[in-house]
Amino acid sequence: MTPPVLKPEYEALVSAWAELADSGIVRLSSLPAGEEELLHAVIERPGAPLVAISAGVHGDEPAGPSALLQVVREGLPEEFSYALWPCTNPAGYRMGTRRNGGGRDINRSYGGEMTAESRAVADSWPSRTPILALDLHEDPETTAFYCYERIAVGEHRAADLVERLESAGIPIQHDLREVDLGLSSEEAGRLGLWRLERGWVRSLGHDPGAIIGGSPYSVWAASHGVPHSFTFESPGLGAWETRVGALVLAVRTALHFTSRE
Repeated sequence: MTPPVLKPEYEALVSAWAELADSGIVRLSSLPAGEEELLHAVIERPGAPLVAISAGVHGDEPAGPSALLQVVREGLPEEFSYALWPCTNPAGYRMGTRRNGGGRDINRSYGGEMTAESRAVADSWPSRTPILALDLHEDPETTAFYCYERIAVGEHRAADLVERLESAGIPIQHDLREVDLGLSSEEAGRLGLWRLERGWVRSLGHDPGAIIGGSPYSVWAASHGVPHSFTFESPGLGAWETRVGALVLAVRTALHFTSRE
């Protein structure tokens, strides 16, 4: 049984971000995306390295937009600047569907023919390359957290991140063979796409687009020079507080590790 969703209405999200802008915490703009407009928020700190955070690409995964709003309200680490996309699928968010109003999966559209929403993100991509990209998701079929990690340079941090979340009481998906990742672990291994670890999917650097139907945001970010990215999958069958809290803690942990590098 799916637990009740306590997500705010989309218009309430827009109002909350407008309040942050009025308070001078973010610089907020609206991006034209077909019949929709996407929110885009910037926190600029001169000379600080840039972090990109996206949420809400799947409308049936509503904890991401709430988690991103919460971490900004609580205050993000001041050693970074931020480019933020608070909800990249407004129509899907309102309808509670994975796809956008035109029936397309936005997170399969960053390679090839883009949707209006993915094009809006691409057109607003910062001129300087972020050092870290985070994408906030849920898995509507799981009761435990897991993540994807993609790196070009440096060390993998997912194992430490997963341990940090587990020590805080967040349930972790230990065996990812039990999770629908779009294709079997055997097939992914044969194609050199990823390797499954405890609580995380280790990307092996190849673009899975041709296999899963299109390139996701994290792969597109890597193709634009981002050296390190995470896709966080909160437990969509958990309590609302756990779903949001897992993403909040994952964002803060990833930023903590980045600040130490």
